[in-house]
Amino acid sequence: LQEAAGTDTGGCALRVVNFLTPVEVKDVVDFYHTRAHGAGFTAEYRMERADHVLGGTKAQAAFIVYARKRPDGLTEVDLVVSAN
Repeated sequence: LQEAAGTDTGGCALRVVNFLTPVEVKDVVDFYHTRAHGAGFTAEYRMERADHVLGGTKAQAAFIVYARKRPDGLTEVDLVVSAN
């Protein structure tokens, strides 16, 4: 874990984390895709420049995952989750 933040003010719960993992980008995306579907979220995958992006919603909740390969071989992940 490199950085984490969150808030529960204004009727919205928001969590943001940034971490590094030795896992391949594809495996990170597959993991979150499987977890999202299992929890009843929609999930859509796309590329944004060098970022692999997976995002989805379920009722008033949403998530987005950005994953990218770093030059040192590690995968950097940004995960944002919100709920009202």
